[in-house]
Amino acid sequence: MSKQAPGDGGPFAPGDVSVSSTTARSGNRGDGRSRASRAEDVSERRVTLTHTATGLSVHGAVPPGRYSRAELRLATDELRGRLMSELATKVRRSRMR
Repeated sequence: MSKQAPGDGGPFAPGDVSVSSTTARSGNRGDGRSRASRAEDVSERRVTLTHTATGLSVHGAVPPGRYSRAELRLATDELRGRLMSELATKVRRSRMR
């Protein structure tokens, strides 16, 4: 997901938001047999967005499931969009105080 510039209707300038994510995958590893397809792996991704100027952050996760790479990317992009809206709301509220 691209970050919006202040003139584009977004609340943040480029570089104001730090994005970190971790991916966990469980599958048939280490059991001595050759791997089956990736379709048998259960993937989960956690995303954290932090507004660098205020230090406010929001967290979310893509639920564990069997995702193709494209599906996991799409689910992550949707999650980042929701988290960006949530972070924008938190930043606006903190500036009102």
